[in-house]
Amino acid sequence: MLIEILDTQYHYFLIIIHDGRYVVDVADRDSVPIARTELLDLLMKPSLDGIPLLVLGNKIDKSEALSKQALVDQLGLESIKDREVCCYMISCKDSINIDSVIDWLIKHSKTAK
Repeated sequence: MLIEILDTQYHYFLIIIHDGRYVVDVADRDSVPIARTELLDLLMKPSLDGIPLLVLGNKIDKSEALSKQALVDQLGLESIKDREVCCYMISCKDSINIDSVIDWLIKHSKTAK
């Protein structure tokens, strides 16, 4: 399991990549370009080759949150062709779409290496 906490001056996201989970605070619009760079750098690591990627846009309960399409566009998810990529917009606070995330994790745990 690879866990990196990127909290320099931004305090904006936690990256947990084992089964390909990547969490982005979509209410902090200024952090998304940095999140893109960090995500693409992480995906270049040979140890993560072919691992399905689940991107979670958290804090959709906030009015300033990005839309799903904006997050997909700004992270460049459509350009990732070497693995399955899935994006869910969630609110941990309000338990929105958590069931979909759990379903995805269960589905992909069966094929985990």
